[in-house]
Amino acid sequence: MNNQHKNPTISFRITDAERKQIEARILASGMMKKDYFVRSCIYNHICVVGKKETIYPLVQTVNALYLQLLEIQKAFTATNTSHTLPSSEDIKELQTEYINMLTVIIVGLAMGATVMIGKAVGGGKLRDAAAAIGNTVTLFMGLSVVITAVLLCVARPVVLLIGTPAEAVEGTVSYLIICFIGIPFIVAYNIISSIFRGMGDSKSPMFFIGVACVVNVILDYVFMGRMQMGPAGAALGTTLAQTVSVVVALFYMKGRKTGISLKRQDFVPRRKVMGELLKVGVPVAVQDGCIQVAF
Repeated sequence: MNNQHKNPTISFRITDAERKQIEARILASGMMKKDYFVRSCIYNHICVVGKKETIYPLVQTVNALYLQLLEIQKAFTATNTSHTLPSSEDIKELQTEYINMLTVIIVGLAMGATVMIGKAVGGGKLRDAAAAIGNTVTLFMGLSVVITAVLLCVARPVVLLIGTPAEAVEGTVSYLIICFIGIPFIVAYNIISSIFRGMGDSKSPMFFIGVACVVNVILDYVFMGRMQMGPAGAALGTTLAQTVSVVVALFYMKGRKTGISLKRQDFVPRRKVMGELLKVGVPVAVQDGCIQVAF
């Protein structure tokens, strides 16, 4: 007798006890002898052979499920193999989004300083203007130090959390660390710009940011083009450009006669001055932050 069955066969390994249980259930189901055949195959397999109209649909269903599993496996494999390292542009775009959000919030908070300085200068109260400038510097530089420290601490966990490939983790972390170190310079630029705007000068901040843009383009060409530093070069170029912009702004401010003389006590935090700064700045920062997220 050959091993070919007239009808499709489903076979699986079971124990003797399990085979007897199955045979008993088949008999108890009321099936006729002609509807089934049970026998022990070699290696202790049981083979249940039924009519074509009963077994064929089952075999087709099992086969279809098998083909679906193969397709899922292929798709999963293709997804894993296509998971390439993020490019310099991808990482820079991610960094730009976060820095833009941070800048929008800082500019909103700085609006409180602009309003206070404008009111004081307009009313001829230069000592109030000096107090507003000093407290603005204290508030924002303290805020920048805290933000920088927090971001430096969470840089690696965030990179791991977003699913960065293991071989790209170190490069991405280095890039973000360089960018985060530049946050105090972003804050310093916005402090200086708010002071100038409060005194009615909106052209100088435009000049400072123009200097930063030109320097950034040049440094990107040097670090990323000539020196092939990749994402770290882009971050370094941005940070240095911000630094140059702040240095230029400080020299410009020092050489300009504003009539406002800053003293040491102007940098001592005052509850009333801080309250006025935040009263105007916080709603603007929240509004601009929501717009940045939503749109």
